[in-house]
Amino acid sequence: MVAIVLLIIGLAGGYFFASFTNKDQLKKLESMQKEITSLLSENEKIRSQAKESTRKAEDLESELSRIKRQNRNDEEKSEDLKDDLADANKKIKKLESHISILESEISDWKAACCSKDAEIEQLKNSLDKIQ
Repeated sequence: MVAIVLLIIGLAGGYFFASFTNKDQLKKLESMQKEITSLLSENEKIRSQAKESTRKAEDLESELSRIKRQNRNDEEKSEDLKDDLADANKKIKKLESHISILESEISDWKAACCSKDAEIEQLKNSLDKIQ
């Protein structure tokens, strides 16, 4: 594309060169050609920078999408962990209640055993007296 533009500029320059014989006009024409060449070069640099910027923007958008997906996955995992924690807390409360009941039953059994031990001791004493 640049080559076509330069060819057109060259042809236009040749046409103007043939039609103008005046040195001042020739200098103006050369100056215009240099300016056009400079502008074309600057335009190509800007185009290149725009392509690079577009590529970088696409890379950043891709990275942003990846990070958003990861964030959604992490949020889902967090919700799952919260649910697991709530379930574990419910189980702990049930187990604590069950432990409390068992401790009460153990206390009752210990009292019953102590009572039976005292009764056995009394029976032994009674048996010893009878013998």
